[in-house]
Amino acid sequence: MEGHSFRVIARNFGATPLHWAAPVIRHWPATIRLAGEAKWPAQIDDVLTAFRYFHAHAPSLGLSSTKLAVSGNSAGGCLSLLVAGQTSLDVAAAIAFYPPVDFQSEMTRSTRSQSEMQYLLGDDVSSERLRAMSPIAHVHSDFPPTLLLTGNRDERVDSSESVHMYESIIAAGGRAELHVFDGLEHAFDAQPDYGRLSASIMIQFLNRHVLNAKPSGLMR
Repeated sequence: MEGHSFRVIARNFGATPLHWAAPVIRHWPATIRLAGEAKWPAQIDDVLTAFRYFHAHAPSLGLSSTKLAVSGNSAGGCLSLLVAGQTSLDVAAAIAFYPPVDFQSEMTRSTRSQSEMQYLLGDDVSSERLRAMSPIAHVHSDFPPTLLLTGNRDERVDSSESVHMYESIIAAGGRAELHVFDGLEHAFDAQPDYGRLSASIMIQFLNRHVLNAKPSGLMR
């Protein structure tokens, strides 16, 4: 899933890993209405609608409805994790690059202004709405296997967001894998070398948790 702070479509986000993984992973983009077109929850509604479509039409697309994973970068990563935590349909796995996961945290509040959140949410920027759009609030014991990738020099979405998401999933009894790259900033995977590396990690993760899934996983 594409997006940058829900404001613009950043088509280079995640493009490189998916490019390198294309021979192995079949993927379809889900485009959302941006904050300037519609206020939240239009964005998650769009993604859930897209996922329901792929789930319902999986056989005609040559897919298995039990092996559909969601993936996204930045705001798209947030949306992928929300789909994983909210839908009643099967989500085989979730992959998120440098996602914001807790809109109530002090770290997120320090990097996102009130006006920025109002641009997305409208006038109602209540704690209830911020919690509802925070993936970390939707973690449960049946949360799909999740791969998180981030850089520890990210000034847009601090790497602690991914760390906290990982810890929450593990604490709930789920399966998760976390990769924190030293010295890398936001959108690091747009660099070809890290795009190839990220693609390799994605393929390995999906092979282990989706194509050759084991009940207990390997990363408990």
